[in-house]
This record gives sequence, C-alpha cells and structure tokens, in this order.
Amino acid sequence: MRRLLPLLALLGPLGLPAASPFTMHGWQFHSYNIPNVVEAIRKAPEYGVNFFIISHGLFDNTQTVLDNPAWVRDLQYIGAQADKQKIPWYLWTHEFDNIPDNLRVPQKLTPDDPRLSQAGIWFSFRLGSPVNMDNPALWQYLTARYSRNAS
Repeated sequence: MRRLLPLLALLGPLGLPAASPFTMHGWQFHSYNIPNVVEAIRKAPEYGVNFFIISHGLFDNTQTVLDNPAWVRDLQYIGAQADKQKIPWYLWTHEFDNIPDNLRVPQKLTPDDPRLSQAGIWFSFRLGSPVNMDNPALWQYLTARYSRNAS
C-alpha cells in the first residue's frame, strides 16, 4: 500500500479532469399556490433555471407537513412536475427556527450590532440567541422530534 500511494499521488492530477465552475440559476417557491408553482416550473427552462428550492409557506417545518397528507401529496406533485422538467428540487426546512430557549446560547446585543438593522429584525427570529449546537440536549430534542415524525 505504501508503494501505491505515491503512484496514486502522481497519477491523480493527470487522470482526473479539473473541476470547472458551473452556473446556478434557482427559483425558490414560498407560496402555497400549487397552480402558480406548477406554471412556474413549466416555464423555468425558458429562463435557464437549473434548480428549485421549496420553502417558507410551501414547506417550512417537517412536522407540519407530515401531519397533513394533502400537503404531502401537493409536494409530491410539485416534485413530479420538476422531475418531468429534469430540474432538481430541494426542500428547505426551518427546523432550527423554533428551538426552545434552553437549547440556545443567550448573547447580549449592543445598539450598534448590525443584526439590529431593519433587515436583521425582519429576517431574524431570535436575535442574539443562536442554537447551541454543542449541547447534547439539542440532539436529544431533535432525535425525539424526528422519532415522532417517522412513526
């Protein structure tokens, strides 16, 4: 194996094509208006769209969707329409938007903190309290929540 590694190191750069940049033109769907979303998917190739993100009012929280079979069918239908166009689609989940305060790290904000700009206020749910990703209780909380979702 030791003799093979230097050989692979020499051949690697010669045998693989260089990675090249690629263009991303995506649309994000937020409104739960299935006919409008399907129409947009149908027209997407005309605009060079090469991926879709389904989010916000159309897909926000996994539990909400899984509790509603009609919603699941609508998302499957939207996905099938995107698949017909051969355009990949992704669900943007917002699972960290509603994490309890005891699983966050409180931080004090000063008046000059850029997160207090109008945009920060509009788009931030809990300014100054990031989710504590190092807290084992967070992962227990998420495991329990997803175990409920899967059953």
